[in-house]
Amino acid sequence: MIKIRNIEKAYGNKQILKDINLDFEIGKIYGVIGPNGAGKTTLIDILSNNLEADKGHVLIKDKNNKDYSLLELAREIAYMPQNTTTKFAFTAYELVSMGNYSRSKFEGKKDEEKIHHYMKLNQLEDSYDKKVTEMSGGELQRVMFTKVLCQDSKILIIDEGTSNADIYYRVKFFETLQNEAKNGKTIIVVIHDLSFARKYCDELVILKDSIVYDFGKSSEVLNRETLRDVFKIKGDFYKNSLILE
Repeated sequence: MIKIRNIEKAYGNKQILKDINLDFEIGKIYGVIGPNGAGKTTLIDILSNNLEADKGHVLIKDKNNKDYSLLELAREIAYMPQNTTTKFAFTAYELVSMGNYSRSKFEGKKDEEKIHHYMKLNQLEDSYDKKVTEMSGGELQRVMFTKVLCQDSKILIIDEGTSNADIYYRVKFFETLQNEAKNGKTIIVVIHDLSFARKYCDELVILKDSIVYDFGKSSEVLNRETLRDVFKIKGDFYKNSLILE
């Protein structure tokens, strides 16, 4: 579905990504983890065509992402950035509805049903007319996530979608992603909570010092050695719970 080939990116003399090669398949959740400054956001910004790589290319269904029109790319990729603030006083319903704009035209009742379904799923059924400028960080994040789901793209790319969420919604968020993956979506999410990464992601991309330190099944690549080498901490996992020494 997605192929990353020889991606490199630097800011001035600082190398952020170096020779990145990855393949992402349909129906899986991929977590992108690593210490601060490892290039996680830079990687997904390049994936979603919001940032140009210095070298290499990204293929979506064997077509370079730069060869898609903005409308075509929006039908393939729905992107939720880390910063979800907005200065415009849209209502929650208006903002969520914008997820449909990548379609050639509104599909009437079908789109309305989709909007209502996802707003209820994310506990926004009582916030249709609430202005997003008056929302808490957690509530606004749910609105933005709902918008991404309503875009109905084949690929979901999310940069820390639960940074303002309580534990209940964090679990709900990843259960929703699991359901989307089962329905044939490819999910790529930057995540800092290692226990959640191990539990909910099928595979993990681990970045360190500008390169891919490891890439594979979550329970295999996120282990005691990785904690020591990448995150500089001593600990291990009991099932999916991180236990620090």
